[in-house]
Amino acid sequence: MICIFVVRHIGYKTQTGELRMVTIVTFLCQFFNTAFVLLLVNADLSEQPIPSMGFNSGSNGDFNENFFTVIGNTLISTMIFNAIYPILDFLMYWGLRVLYRQLDRGCCPCGANEDGYHCLSSWRTKSTSIQNYINLYSGPIYYMHYKYSTILTTVYVTFMYGFGLPYLFPVAVLALSVLYFVEKTMLYYAYRSPPMYDEKTYELVIKMCKGAPIFYCAFGYWMCSNKQLLSNDYLFPKEFVNSTPLTGHVYPSVVTVEGWTGPGWPLLMLAFFYLFNALLGWFIVDLLKIFVARYKLDIDDLEEREGKESNYFSIISERDARWTVAEEINNRRLLVPMPTIMDEPFYKTVMIVHHDEHTNPDTGIMVNDQLLAEATQFFERNAPVYRQITEDEQEAMDKKELRTMSSLNKSKTGDAMIKVEKEGITEVKRSPFTRKTLMGVHTYDILANPEYAMRFAYVDNSVEDRDKFIIDDDSDEENDNMQTNITRVCLSLAYFF
Repeated sequence: MICIFVVRHIGYKTQTGELRMVTIVTFLCQFFNTAFVLLLVNADLSEQPIPSMGFNSGSNGDFNENFFTVIGNTLISTMIFNAIYPILDFLMYWGLRVLYRQLDRGCCPCGANEDGYHCLSSWRTKSTSIQNYINLYSGPIYYMHYKYSTILTTVYVTFMYGFGLPYLFPVAVLALSVLYFVEKTMLYYAYRSPPMYDEKTYELVIKMCKGAPIFYCAFGYWMCSNKQLLSNDYLFPKEFVNSTPLTGHVYPSVVTVEGWTGPGWPLLMLAFFYLFNALLGWFIVDLLKIFVARYKLDIDDLEEREGKESNYFSIISERDARWTVAEEINNRRLLVPMPTIMDEPFYKTVMIVHHDEHTNPDTGIMVNDQLLAEATQFFERNAPVYRQITEDEQEAMDKKELRTMSSLNKSKTGDAMIKVEKEGITEVKRSPFTRKTLMGVHTYDILANPEYAMRFAYVDNSVEDRDKFIIDDDSDEENDNMQTNITRVCLSLAYFF
């Protein structure tokens, strides 16, 4: 918890960046606590030629019989508990949520109250605000960093000791299966909708999993090269009864001929290969990308394909467009009009919402005839002017400039056109086919971020019957919207100057 607290107070620019670092820190703490604490506490490295660094008070100088019977059993028991813990966690927190909700409803042996609601009715609550009620009756927060770190810990511990403790592999399958089904069920029926993270955290976890084979090959080689595990012909007498058994198995043997004999040398080669790939593999991949991009692909053609669908208004989702229009309409209708975006992006978004409303009528109508007329007049006043390109101009423009010209600057016959005056405004047409939409928060408006909206108890204007979700401290029901409008005004004071 202390490490997570420190990471969250570093001040990352995005939630994804913070999530990635919290995932790494949580994994390192869990992995060290599960895989290394038992190993180091019970280790005696006095036989090794390197300094023992204080790890000489245990009873295990190597992977021997005592290690597998004591530490191995403890490790497997811990992993089995971790495998079934998601089920216990679900039952425990589900019971707590039910208890808190019943306390909020005021459990008592009486029947209906003066309002006609029974004690167990969901319409009865002690919450004094809508946000408190939502926090109590909504599901738990989805801590993605803890799930990722659990997966990484399971994978790394299994690969680290799996060569000598093969029972860890079926236990790992059980753990990942239980975690998958529990989290899948909770995401559908219990958890709150998590933020729209990008793919960077997922890719980070996949890359980190690539380091697990290094531990498997390294620890597997060390177990294979320990002759006492393979034969009783290499046992040494103990000086005292409580002395740590000598093994004759030391680290410098890795660079000797003896270390490359027996069944363990293929694992040693794989360990070096995976280690080299982890340290320098990214450099080789970058070189290959540069080579392929330079000699196999047309860079200009690649840039054209990547930038073809880069228009903001072609990738904004229907929900985000409706949010933008509803908020801006409310801002412009305040006692002191307070537009927060320019007319061009506002009316473009209006046309997008108008298009989506006719494509999917079930969303409800937000753009009325008056607003549609304003948008149409705005486009007519700012329409771009075109003229035909002359032959001299055609020859003067190189291939790249022609490619980067907007597709809107072409006539119906396909002839290239060039603008005479300013760029002007052109309505963005929405594709009726499935398209990729902008993920996460679509604007820099602080209230568009659900985290800040929840902290400010702000109900946005795209919510149907917005005033019914707002409770103030007076009996006048006509001014309920003003309570959240004050939040908008205070956060947008800079627009007044």
